[in-house]
Amino acid sequence: LQDMAEPMKGGQVSKLMFQKLYLIKEKALYNKMNMMRPEQNLVRGICWCPNDDVKTVEELFANLQQSKPGLIAQFKKVDDHTLTPPTFLKSNDFIFPFQEIVSTYGTPSYREVNPAFFTIITFPFLFGVMFGDICHGLCFLAFSIYLCSANESLKKEKSILAPLLKARYLFLLMGTFSTFCGIIYNDFAGLNLNFFSTCYSVKYDKEGENLIVVKKPDCVYPIGIDPYWKYSPKQLQFENSFKMKMSVIIGVLQMTLGVVMKCVNGINFKKPYDIVFEFIPQIIFLIALFGWMDFLIFAKWLTDYSKTSTTEAPFIISIIINLFLKFGGGDEKEIISGQQGYSIIFFILIFLAVPWMLLPKPLLLKSDHAAKEKEKGAAKYLEEGASGSPENEEKSLKQTLVQFAPRDHGFNFSEIFVHQLIETIEYVLGTISNCASYLRLWALSLAHAELSAVFLDYAILPLFHAHLPFFVFPMLSVAFTVFAGVSFGVLMCMDSLECFLHTLRLHWVEFQGKFFKAEGYKYSPFSYRDTLEPLIETNHQPCLLYTSDAADEQRD
Repeated sequence: LQDMAEPMKGGQVSKLMFQKLYLIKEKALYNKMNMMRPEQNLVRGICWCPNDDVKTVEELFANLQQSKPGLIAQFKKVDDHTLTPPTFLKSNDFIFPFQEIVSTYGTPSYREVNPAFFTIITFPFLFGVMFGDICHGLCFLAFSIYLCSANESLKKEKSILAPLLKARYLFLLMGTFSTFCGIIYNDFAGLNLNFFSTCYSVKYDKEGENLIVVKKPDCVYPIGIDPYWKYSPKQLQFENSFKMKMSVIIGVLQMTLGVVMKCVNGINFKKPYDIVFEFIPQIIFLIALFGWMDFLIFAKWLTDYSKTSTTEAPFIISIIINLFLKFGGGDEKEIISGQQGYSIIFFILIFLAVPWMLLPKPLLLKSDHAAKEKEKGAAKYLEEGASGSPENEEKSLKQTLVQFAPRDHGFNFSEIFVHQLIETIEYVLGTISNCASYLRLWALSLAHAELSAVFLDYAILPLFHAHLPFFVFPMLSVAFTVFAGVSFGVLMCMDSLECFLHTLRLHWVEFQGKFFKAEGYKYSPFSYRDTLEPLIETNHQPCLLYTSDAADEQRD
């Protein structure tokens, strides 16, 4: 036993560990060989190979036959089959965390649109909308830059931060968008920064008790919210209105992208019924309801109500409610000319989109199935009357592939109709609930800003109003320590995790639910390295991944 535990000559692994790895390697090999089918003196196996590697594999088989003339080895590409191929997901250090977010939900089917491509931007952006703060975003950004720059050293040292290295580029983008949204909100840990010249002048009234805010004529603050909004008693009302409408606009844009990707899948898989009877009515329903609402939001933003009372500004929510209660009509003030006429048109489109999604597709599928059954009957009659031909290698291979093809459970009209009914109800109700779900962007952004302001108001600002010249600096250091600790624990840790989970929900349900079926399986090629590396990392012992040539020759 002592001899087996000692390191081998020229290596850093014991004989016992070497034999263990060799047995695991051989077991993995024979497990794959047992999946093959013996035919006389040969074995036949079916495998998947990326198109880019087909020529390389063919050359390897040709070289194998040349090096060992007595060995029969053939590799043949088959295109005519009904098997469902696996999904080959090419990845690197940058794409990996975003692909893992999607793969945790499910693996895309072969040639299905992969949501990871859009997640690279949308995930950190939506996180930044909820976590928007210049100070906290810069802290997040600095931490991610450290992970990126010290990647190799943290791996070698096996630091406690090593598990976070795979997500370093995700953190980098999350910190970038958090800082960007913080600039838009003009929020620095509860403070408003005056980057540019404000468009308001502030002065006290004659009694010196109340502040009077006067806007400079024809002045627009270049980027973000003017810092002098903090003096307005309507600051919270203004920020609530802005963030709520912004959340709805972002949500409708992302849901529209999801529905468009459903059309792309329909084109790719050559399913015209999915395009005509699902994508078109769904995009009409979405645009006629929430696209119209977003258009009214922009129109209201571009309308100057300063010359009239604010009570005369129409409420968009009343317009959308009257779209159904009064069939597009209503007595509310119009934002644009001809608004009620447009509302009636959109109401009709919404009403027609529902049966358009529900009825045509099942009926057409039933008609197509009846036509196929008639063709199959005619083909079977001709085949019975024709003389048989000997089976060749190609036909034998196709028959073998048929055995691995997914089984056809037959056509059931009632099942298809119920499925389409569920899909229609789910989309109609889901679109409304999904749009409301995007209001979490507003809620979490508001919560983050208010918590920052509360921590600042109760920890730091009271010291500036106190008349304690001799104790203000030591007390300020203590107060800042408390403020930084609470901000780190509550905002940088707890709130960032909460924003991450809510962003995850928006992508899995609201976005991917519009087009992503996730019914595929990942392409996992056989590899000694993938088989042995987890065991090596667990034992923390460096060693060779391949056995000696003498052992391989003995096995052959």
